[in-house]
Amino acid sequence: MANGDALRWVDNISVEKWTRTFDGDQRWGHMTTNLVESMNSFVNGICNLPITSLVSATYYRLGSLFAERGAKWDAILNSGQIFTDSCINVRKEEIEKSNMHKVRIFYYNQSTFSVKETMDHGEGKPMGHYKVNLINGWCDYGKFQGYCVPCSHVIVACFWCATTPMLFCPTFIRS
Repeated sequence: MANGDALRWVDNISVEKWTRTFDGDQRWGHMTTNLVESMNSFVNGICNLPITSLVSATYYRLGSLFAERGAKWDAILNSGQIFTDSCINVRKEEIEKSNMHKVRIFYYNQSTFSVKETMDHGEGKPMGHYKVNLINGWCDYGKFQGYCVPCSHVIVACFWCATTPMLFCPTFIRS
């Protein structure tokens, strides 16, 4: 038999928060899947313990993890580094790829461009034309919306506008 209170509670949660169908192509499913995999590796070896031992082990593991990671990132931030090494490498790769694109302006005042790839980058998507709309934060390729980080198509469009791609990143990335 269904629990009426539980059903009403679920009905009051917007579908964007709990279904991948309505997430607006933001790829939260990938992010939550990665989070679940991280948690699975975190509890590996303790998942068969009694509940009180499981809670205790989780508490102490998280405490030591936060202390360790906190010290690591304090040192990185105090050194003046803003982005992680992997983020810097991805940005460099995207800039290099953007040098192989050709841009055609659709509507300059609306910051809408057509970007044609001239080289296959082996990412599984076909070479082609991609529409970039800087004002709406949109690129047909999908990485820009999915990861909130400028892809090579956005980078080359920004070059044509004489602006920095970082302006089109969320505030938490720019600060």
